Amino acid sequence: MRKLMSIIGAVFGAALVIGLLQIPIDANAATNFKLTWDTGTNDWYASSDGGATWYSKDYLTNNFKDGDVLIIDGQSASSGIVEVTLNGKIGELAVIGGAFANVTAPGATLAYASTGGNVLVLNSDLDTLNANYGATNQVNGNVKNVNCTYKEGSPIVVGITGTVGSANVLIAPDKWTQVMAFNFAAGKFAINEDNTLATDAQYYSLSAGTPAASGSGSTPALDDVPKTGRSYNGLILIAAALVIISGGAFMYAKSR
Repeated sequence: MRKLMSIIGAVFGAALVIGLLQIPIDANAATNFKLTWDTGTNDWYASSDGGATWYSKDYLTNNFKDGDVLIIDGQSASSGIVEVTLNGKIGELAVIGGAFANVTAPGATLAYASTGGNVLVLNSDLDTLNANYGATNQVNGNVKNVNCTYKEGSPIVVGITGTVGSANVLIAPDKWTQVMAFNFAAGKFAINEDNTLATDAQYYSLSAGTPAASGSGSTPALDDVPKTGRSYNGLILIAAALVIISGGAFMYAKSR
């Protein structure tokens, strides 16, 4: 009987090890990419390992996947316009360092250009746009939510060709009291130089459940966030091992 229990123990141990090896922590964990202007060569270089290794800009197109993060850094230099095409939906996109970025992707979750003259042109639908003062954002697509950060004397420049689901806006004449506005018609979201809302009242609503008048048309709604694709084969093996060891224990008890 001891020999039988030894065999059962060995089987359980092997199944447990194999099961643990087959359970991924997260097969689709986000990769942090950075695209940086190099003042020495006057060209753009991409990295996905914190700057330990640098590649040409095409590296982004070939390796960017759904949910990945991209920071575009102009290094406060005259870097010109950088055009980037990505094959995966963006998890987060940031434009910093005085960059002018024109990015095309199949979708995006969060995007923003930081203050200080940064410019972002995004050709895709977007979940959330953080519109900062002192920056320019152009989204050629629909946006679910616009978060505006205001500062007196520093205009927010935003252009959106599609619909806007919601936005925190300033409505004249009480221009420093923020209110939530909803359901902006396609192509109608606009902000004045003094940061007050420039959209005609017929093209948005102050109630989330009230639709606005139609604008210039719209594009399809955003897709759901892609699934993670995790595997549970390891858990099945562990469960099977537990069944085996339980059965062996039962047989051992019965034999006694």
